[in-house]
Amino acid sequence: MPNEDKKPEAQQPAPAAPQEAKPAGLFNRLPKDDVDFTTDIRSAILVQTPSGGRSIVWMTLILLVAALVWAYFAEIEEITRGDGKVIPSRQIQVVQNLEGGIVAEILVNEGDVVEKDALLLRIDDTRFSAPFRESRVKYMALKAKVARLRAESLGAILEIEDDIKTEFPSIAQRE
Repeated sequence: MPNEDKKPEAQQPAPAAPQEAKPAGLFNRLPKDDVDFTTDIRSAILVQTPSGGRSIVWMTLILLVAALVWAYFAEIEEITRGDGKVIPSRQIQVVQNLEGGIVAEILVNEGDVVEKDALLLRIDDTRFSAPFRESRVKYMALKAKVARLRAESLGAILEIEDDIKTEFPSIAQRE
């Protein structure tokens, strides 16, 4: 067997097919093979650019074009135009509450003639009355404390004012 003495020839790999350069995509992206020939900064920007931002821009553009196409072809069913002028019988005045609030009761109806200084509506005061009452209690307590300290410093008899005694007897008794 003469073929046994021959050494098998080393198999050479088939020549690789030349890689096709991918066409540059949107926004001037380079094929990965060409990245080696660019500067480091440019290659970092081109290779690592996320596609999420690009897709948001494209979706927004597509929706805008769709909205414009819809607006062009959509039909309006009814159009009404008219000229008019509102003429009040007297001077109009704006009725408003400077602090805001909830209307608890409306005391007049539309078209009623109202007198000057007449009560038109009642605003629910629960939102404002609670902080006012707290401040009033603090004020009366401090007023009673001032009276007590003044009496102690002068060596006089403690005299608490009548408004504290009538409004908040517990504060008067405590001092």
